[in-house]
Parts: sequence; structure tokens; C-alpha cells
Amino acid sequence: MLNLKAKELTRAKQLMRESKFVEALQILNELEKKEVLSLQEQFDYHHLKGSLLFEQGFMDEALKYAELAYNESRKLKNNLLTLDTIFTKINIFRYSGRRIDALKNINKAEELLNILNQISSIQFKEKKAYIRYLKSFIYYQEGDLNKAIKHGQKGLQLANELNNKRLIMLNVGCLATIHSWKGEFDIAQKYNKQRLKIAKDLNDKQQIIGALNNIGTVFRDLGDLNQAMKYIKQSLILCNEIKSFKTPAILDTLCRLAIETDSFDTAQECLDSMKVFTNQRDKKNLLGYDIYNLSKALVLKQSPNDVERLKAKELFKKELEKEEADFESKIVALLNLCALNLRELHQTNNIKILDDINLYIQQTLNIAKEQKSYLLLAETHLLQAKLKLLIFELKEAQKLLITAQDIGKKYDLALLVDRINKEQDELVNEMGKWEKMRNSKAIMSERIDLAHIEVQLNRMLKKRFSLKGANINQII
Repeated sequence: MLNLKAKELTRAKQLMRESKFVEALQILNELEKKEVLSLQEQFDYHHLKGSLLFEQGFMDEALKYAELAYNESRKLKNNLLTLDTIFTKINIFRYSGRRIDALKNINKAEELLNILNQISSIQFKEKKAYIRYLKSFIYYQEGDLNKAIKHGQKGLQLANELNNKRLIMLNVGCLATIHSWKGEFDIAQKYNKQRLKIAKDLNDKQQIIGALNNIGTVFRDLGDLNQAMKYIKQSLILCNEIKSFKTPAILDTLCRLAIETDSFDTAQECLDSMKVFTNQRDKKNLLGYDIYNLSKALVLKQSPNDVERLKAKELFKKELEKEEADFESKIVALLNLCALNLRELHQTNNIKILDDINLYIQQTLNIAKEQKSYLLLAETHLLQAKLKLLIFELKEAQKLLITAQDIGKKYDLALLVDRINKEQDELVNEMGKWEKMRNSKAIMSERIDLAHIEVQLNRMLKKRFSLKGANINQII
């Protein structure tokens, strides 16, 4: 018969599978107070607690317990358990935006898997399929979509050979997001719906939330905003049911969608709900803890009131000053500061405002290069080209378009390459207009309108260039 400690641990694991994370943590906390645990039980306790904290979004605390479990697995001299703790650490790192740490640990996991001798061929394939999934995820974050698809497809092939539903679900979910980025929406939705079906079969509510959100995101990209709203609202209902750490991210998605549809009351409701959620969660390491201020800035930015827009600008600037801010948050802040300054430039025709815009563009380029986010890099060069038109540096604009095009070709960003081809043709056709504007010293607002800069900025603002807060808003 199982002893009390084993029964409690088993019960906590079952509750976690049912997405009852708070109840599972309560059992573990009581167990720690009452019982003296053996080394094996300490491992089980710490690994489970780290996994539960991860599921609730408390990444710093989750990592602390994962490290404890890792050390205990080493003492137990059980490489299979060590491998599982490395996987837990990788998940924490990738959802915290620490891709370099995630990649280091993926390499460590591969090395360990190759020397395991107490593992069956089925277990080996399962671990290999999971590593492929993790690699696909990380390469997607870096913008290397070719490598991401390669690893995702190999992971899916292994998962299908094993008929392992969970591994199939993870790999198709990742592939869905990659194909969505490539503009291959039919393929993306096929994978999204497959993920949703398996998640429902497994009753994995976190995965159901992610699948619903991503189906809604594809509908948004297709321009079907009603369908997008329908799926994202379903995702939010389930978030509230299990108190998912993804709640702020889903609210943020819904808030942005509401802004796109001019549903400002809905956007404000999302903002209010986000504030309530974050106030209830007093842990500063909560994933998504800082999404509220960014969402608030986005709502204020839409106001016709100059004072409100000034408040938005200050909130975006504060985001840039935060050392702990993830790079996606910084990108959102930088692009919105560009948009606000562009609006001011259009209204005032004060050319000095261009200096601020160029500064924000350079910061965006620096982040894109540092994070190896190739899509963001190409899109920013395209934006930079349009800014060069404003000061009539037409040759420089052409060179930047070619740079963006080369990046798009190298990383198989087909839709982007097609768009740049059209931009190049349009610029050639409008050379006469630009020369005429230069000679007549046209005011800045007229130049902005001809360059269609707002169109490019708005397109970039609708994208997700990172998976942190995912990671969180795309693959979640």
C-alpha cells in the first residue's frame, strides 16, 4: 500500500493534470510541513512544485525548485530524472525570454540523452521528439523559420511513429505558429485545429487556451475580426476558470483586437480586468506582471486628447528604462513611440522630430540583431527605407529595401519578399513625384502620406516578434 507521502504526491500530480494548480500546491505545502522526505521524495516534491509554479507563471520560483530537483537527481545518479529536470528548466527559460540559456540546456539534454543506457527505444524516441519540439520553438523565436520547421516536422514524425498524442499536440502547435508567420494560414489553421482537438481529448486546459488564442490570432491576420474575437473570448473564459498565468496575455490580445475594431469600451474592460488579476497576484516574478502598463499605454495612445497621448508616451518611455523588461515589450514601446512621434511630425511638420524617430528605429535594429529576430530586422529596414524618403535620400531608401529583401530571401519570408518587391516597383514608379516634392520643398505631412509610413508601422505593431509573454501571445 502506498504510504501517506506517496499518496499525497500522486494526488498533487493528478490535480496538476486537471489544471487545478492552486489545490496541488496546497497539498505540497502541507506535505512539506508535516513529513520528513527521503532523497527520492525530495526530488519528486521539488520537481513537481517547480512544474506547478511554472504553470502558474512564477518563473523565478519555478527555476529555484527545478534547480533543487536537478541537484537531487544527480545525487540519485538517475540520468533519466536529470533529463526531465533539464526539460523543466528549458521551458522556464524559453517562457522567460532567456533563449541563450534555453539553447545551452537543449544541448546539455541532447548530450545526456545520447549517453543514457537505462532507457528503452520508445523512451529515447519520446525524448528526441520533445527536444525537436523545443528546438523548433527556439529557432522560431530567433526568426529562423526554416530551421524551426525542419525540427518541428522531425519532432512530429517521431511523435506520429509513437502515436503519442501529447507530443503530436506540442509539435503541431509550434508548426501552426511558424506557418502563420509565413502567411500560410490554411496550413496554420489545420495544425491549430489538430492541436485543439488533441488538447480537448487530453483535457489539457492550458493547451486548449493556447490553441483557441492562436486560432483567433490567425483569423485576425486574415481580417476576420469577429471570428478572432469569438475564439479569443473562449480562451479568456477558460483562463478565468483555471486562473491561468496566461490570463494577462489573453487580455492583452483581446485589448489590442478591441482597439483594432474601435471597441474602446471593451479595451478598457480588458485593461480593468488585467489590473484586478495582477493586483491579486502579488508575486513580482509573475509572467505577464508588467503587461498591464503596456496595455494601458496602448489604450491611451488611441485617445484624441493630447494629454492622454502624452501619458502614453511617458509609459512607453518608462518601459524602455526598465532593466528587467523583455525585448518584446521594448519593441512594442519603441514602435509605438515611433507612431506617436510620426503623428506629431505629421501635425507640426517639425523635422527635428525625425531625430527621435531615427533613434527609436536604431534601438529597434539593435534589439533585432542581438536577438537574431530576422523578421523584425527586415521589417525595420523596410521602415527605415521609408524614413529615408522623407529627407529625399532616394538611393539610400533603395539600398535599405534591397537589404530587407536579402534577409527575407535568406530566411524564406516569402510574403515579406513579395511585399518588398511591390515597394521597389512603387518607388521606381513614384520617382518623379519624389523629385517634384524635393524641388518644391513639400511639407513633411505630404511626404509622410506619399511614403505610406503609417501603413508599415501599423503592420509591424500587429505582429508578435517574440514568444515571451509568448512566447506568451503566440505559442502559448
